[in-house]
Amino acid sequence: MKRRFNKGERDSLYIAADGRCEQCGKLLGIGWHADHVQPYSKNGETIVENGQALCPECNLKKGNRMNFTAWPETIKLRKCQVQAYNEYIKPSHPTPTNHKDES
Repeated sequence: MKRRFNKGERDSLYIAADGRCEQCGKLLGIGWHADHVQPYSKNGETIVENGQALCPECNLKKGNRMNFTAWPETIKLRKCQVQAYNEYIKPSHPTPTNHKDES
């Protein structure tokens, strides 16, 4: 299984992210990271569908953890991004809830 995203895949991740870090929203500069959403070390495939464009700081903070729910609350998303998140990502990764035992 290949480890690194190729140039075409990296270009696709950059374009999909609109040139911004998908965690903090800052503009991506030279040296941005093509990150595995599901970490490679946890059997994450090196495919565009499992990739995201991150600034080096966010990628280093993330490490080999999966982080599905932090980004929507940390940056201002466009209407189409919110719609895509609600339709495709959120339903497959439900947010944990706190249930009180009412005994």
